[in-house]
Amino acid sequence: MPSNESSPSPDVPPRGHELPMARASTMPKIDNRPQLQLGQVYPICRELAALVRQMRRSQGVTQKQLATAIGVSTSNINQLERGHFNFSVARLIDLAEALGIDPAWLLATAMQSLKEKQ
Repeated sequence: MPSNESSPSPDVPPRGHELPMARASTMPKIDNRPQLQLGQVYPICRELAALVRQMRRSQGVTQKQLATAIGVSTSNINQLERGHFNFSVARLIDLAEALGIDPAWLLATAMQSLKEKQ
């Protein structure tokens, strides 16, 4: 009779074994992003915000409709579109899906726009 236990994937440690955590102070810096001060917004987030606003308007979607679609307040969408804060990948995906846009296209377009401005 075959066993109900499946063999663990070679990439996954067995249960009960913790992966070692690297301390932030010992981790090498892997990119050249500027270090932000409290309240500052990454330039890519500002580009994404402008692109979201452009796409929303071109589709005739109101801020209220977009906010309802992703489960946030209209004020949150307003602040996001004005580039007032950094947002997560999850929020980027939510926005893109609500607007019927591929999240990868949204990010690639914003990155290209940012590169052209530099």
